[in-house]
Amino acid sequence: MKKVYTESKTPWWSYLMLITPVILIPVGIKMLNRAERPPAEKRLVEERALDENAEQRQEDEIAGRELVIVLTFIAVMTVVMSWIFLATSKYSVEASDLGIRFGYRSGVWSNRFSRQDILQVYPSECKFKEFGGFGIRYGFKTKRWGYICWSGSGVHIEAMKGSKQKRYVFSCSDPEACIAALNLSPEQIVTPEFESEE
Repeated sequence: MKKVYTESKTPWWSYLMLITPVILIPVGIKMLNRAERPPAEKRLVEERALDENAEQRQEDEIAGRELVIVLTFIAVMTVVMSWIFLATSKYSVEASDLGIRFGYRSGVWSNRFSRQDILQVYPSECKFKEFGGFGIRYGFKTKRWGYICWSGSGVHIEAMKGSKQKRYVFSCSDPEACIAALNLSPEQIVTPEFESEE
């Protein structure tokens, strides 16, 4: 019978992307209120001479530009954070004797390898210390890409991507079952001798 391994999770930290616009909007409103003139000050401006009105118009133009910048920043951040949330809101791993796919919802943010492309694979640890956070990260010391959904159990994989050899580690609840589902040759499944040093 053909073995298949699948798992799917929603990372807790992806919800932080939704909170960011909620924080930015009140900050933007506060900045906009600061840019507005109090009514008493507006009355004083009307009583000034014509040369002072020119200065006032210049201040109003600056305030208008600041308003546009603040609104543009809030809109862009809201769109970007919403897109990141949608792209990272589902993390999944799928392995079978045909190959493996791991990563996030978007096709750009996931990797797929056939069984023949896999050079080495073994159970590993996804360490916060190595990658400095969650999501798609690069470990400069270990020179491997991390698809980190949580700290803890994972799978290390070395595979050919085009003509280049790439190293990855990805979060996996049951690394042994995932590797077994790939039905790899003994040469492809290795025991890590250097894992503790990384």
